[in-house]
Amino acid sequence: MAKSGIHLPYVDKLLDRFSQADHDSILAFGRHMHAGYWADPEQANSSIEDFAQASEELCCRICQIAKVRKNMAVLDVGCGFGGTIANINSRFSPIKLVGLNIDPRQLQIASQQVIAQPLNSVEFIEGDACQLPFDDESFDVVLAIESILHFSNRSNFFQEAKRVLRPGGRLVLTDLVLSGPTQPLGQIMDLVSKRYVFRSHGNSDLSCSLKDYQAIAARTGLVFHYFEDITANTLPSYAVIQQLKRKRREKFQDREGATTMSILYWLSRLRFLRYLICEFLAQ
Repeated sequence: MAKSGIHLPYVDKLLDRFSQADHDSILAFGRHMHAGYWADPEQANSSIEDFAQASEELCCRICQIAKVRKNMAVLDVGCGFGGTIANINSRFSPIKLVGLNIDPRQLQIASQQVIAQPLNSVEFIEGDACQLPFDDESFDVVLAIESILHFSNRSNFFQEAKRVLRPGGRLVLTDLVLSGPTQPLGQIMDLVSKRYVFRSHGNSDLSCSLKDYQAIAARTGLVFHYFEDITANTLPSYAVIQQLKRKRREKFQDREGATTMSILYWLSRLRFLRYLICEFLAQ
């Protein structure tokens, strides 16, 4: 069971599948719980193996933007099952890696799956993204991959990220960001969140725009430095997720989840939602 006060239906379903040794679910989400990235989306083949590799590619692209390198201290907030930590651990040394998550079940799996390479340190810590349990200026890089939409308050997280980053450090995150007229879209996404996303994914805020992120950064003393729109590069992820639901005959048992994925796919394909990688600098 999830910790009291944590509502994560999609994690509940995944853990149930893992307990049944569901090979497809483990391959698709046993390491990462985020979208895949295809440099050429036309080359995506809708296989679970291809999706798993694309999930690794997203990690690599994010780390490239964050300029992750050896001798750094990196914090992954909302680390899930530790996939991003594992990715970095396998490619850089020496390096200090910390994964933080509010759900101890995810951390237990991460701790079992990720073993520090020689000269590296890996630690998984239970905690709240808006009250980071770390000293000031502890990290060179803070990452939040498809997790910030679940945090209780984006501004509070930014304040905490700014506090724990060293001067010159980077906050790099991914999020589904509103484009176009934000007020009507925000109302639509608020309805989608309350009616579907909450039931399938728990507390989620899909109403943030790029201008909102720029304003939050300005208020918290971070410099909005760069963003990259990878919407088209991530769209093949939806086909794989829906394929998994069909394989497990979940279409009717998980109406909210299936509907949520369909809505997000079409809003993204029509460019009302954009999947962005955003980079912020600490001064």
